Formats: sequence, structure tokens, C-alpha cells
Amino acid sequence: MDPAVQDFRPDLIIISTHPEERSVWLSQDIVERARRKYSVPVRHVVSFVPAEIFGA
Repeated sequence: MDPAVQDFRPDLIIISTHPEERSVWLSQDIVERARRKYSVPVRHVVSFVPAEIFGA
């Protein structure tokens, strides 16, 4: 278990990513890996910030 999860003991983990076409985390399957690793619910939130605002 990761130190932050062990120390904080959350009852929910929220992972926020860019949309799939811009997300490195999603290409690494981070959301599903977290769901398998932790015994608490994992929620995935997609940020739809326009590229011109984000600076990309």
C-alpha cells in the first residue's frame, strides 16, 4: 500500500485526468490499476479544459 493511502486512510480515491487522447495516465491504465490495488472506491473524473486555456 502506498504511504499516502496508508497514512490518510481515505474512504474514496478520485483520479482526475485529461481526456483519453491527451492522458498519459489513462494510457498506463492507472484508474483500473488503482481499483484493483485499493479496497476503497476509485472514481475517475475527466477534465475537459480547452487546450488554449490549458496552455497546450
